[in-house]
Amino acid sequence: MISRNALNFSGGPGALPETVLTQVEAAIKEVPGVGLSILGISHRSDWFAGIVEETENNIRTLLGLSKDFHILFLQGGATQQFSMVPMTLLRGQKMRRNTLIPVTGAAKSSQKLAVKAR
Repeated sequence: MISRNALNFSGGPGALPETVLTQVEAAIKEVPGVGLSILGISHRSDWFAGIVEETENNIRTLLGLSKDFHILFLQGGATQQFSMVPMTLLRGQKMRRNTLIPVTGAAKSSQKLAVKAR
């Protein structure tokens, strides 16, 4: 049987190994030792807080980071990353926060117009 989970080396989501998919499938039904589906566990629960703390500690260990550094868990894709670059470069300068919003909106609008023009 050929796996439909082909390797993907693009910039988008990548393929997960079959063992990981099997674990996720089981956790969707019930997380071992918790008794709830992963989809039903609150992000404010003690269990989830433990997952975040363990992940942060693992990152600190892997990268050799002290407690002097903050570790941020951020969601978002390219739009968020592109907005973070100018915000980082402008840190400490007096500038209104909403100045970057029209730039991002204009870029997205021009991309949509370019697609429609084809």
